[in-house]
Amino acid sequence: MTWDDDRAEYDRMLARLEGLRSVSVEVGVLGDGEGLSDRDPETNVSVAITHEYGDPARRIPQRSFIRAALDRDRDEILDRMTIEAESVIRGRDPEQAAARVGLYAEERIRAFIRQGHVRPPLSPVTIARRPKGTTTPLLDTGQLVASITSAVIRSAP
Repeated sequence: MTWDDDRAEYDRMLARLEGLRSVSVEVGVLGDGEGLSDRDPETNVSVAITHEYGDPARRIPQRSFIRAALDRDRDEILDRMTIEAESVIRGRDPEQAAARVGLYAEERIRAFIRQGHVRPPLSPVTIARRPKGTTTPLLDTGQLVASITSAVIRSAP
């Protein structure tokens, strides 16, 4: 390998790293605005907002599942970002690396819900109304959990 070869590889690596500046990831219930069912015009996005921030008028307490999960798993997500940045240095496309970070964050949010970390717990009245009698907040039908996605956003360099 010659100096010119080394320099060319160095320049390619720098270009890939520079590519990281032009990508970001959105994670959450990004949704397409579809209703939960034919009879219910409420969307996954509106349900997510209601639970993430609460709705005092409807007596629904704040049950943060996105912010709380990302706060709890911040260090692990930062570690994943470091791993993916290193993979870009080794040749991975920056958008692909960003997508992998998004998928990881999605799974951390889903796990937060499935493992029962969402607070406050459901009231006994709510539990009694549930057909299955499930007690885990935000996990009655699984539709909200399934709607957690991520998207890579490319900005102008």
